[in-house]
Amino acid sequence: SRVTNISEHISADISSIGHKVNDIAGFREYLQEFICSRYPNIKPYSYTEEDLAAIGKLRDEKYITQEWNFGTSPKYSFKKVSKLTGGIVELYMTVEKGAIRDLEIMGDYFFTLPTKEFCSKFAGVQHTPEKIRETLEKIEVPLYFSNTTGEELLSMFFE
Repeated sequence: SRVTNISEHISADISSIGHKVNDIAGFREYLQEFICSRYPNIKPYSYTEEDLAAIGKLRDEKYITQEWNFGTSPKYSFKKVSKLTGGIVELYMTVEKGAIRDLEIMGDYFFTLPTKEFCSKFAGVQHTPEKIRETLEKIEVPLYFSNTTGEELLSMFFE
């Protein structure tokens, strides 16, 4: 969906109408008054403790989960080339539903174990710094990439 700045859709300079709109609370107050002035039958609603508990439960059980936030994300490809301590590394990755589907690494680095074996350890891993770091911590990185640290490799997975 297209995203725009809300200021492009407001005709008045909202800073001139007496509201402190430099924060979320000020903008929320401005928006509430604007809507209520346009639709006089609308009355502001205050959340009850039960409402807040239900909202918190829904957040915790659904909206904060990896599946909700990344499970329906579009498939994308990512590539990065960097000169690391151990040599030049080229990373090519396909991510689907938030998880790494394919990973290929090439370059002029020295290695003891096959890079393909290293790449296979990332199949199905969520493309987040935390999950990539967890995976790297379980691997003896210098066996796959001489003179290279896990932190250096972590930087390869993100811009």
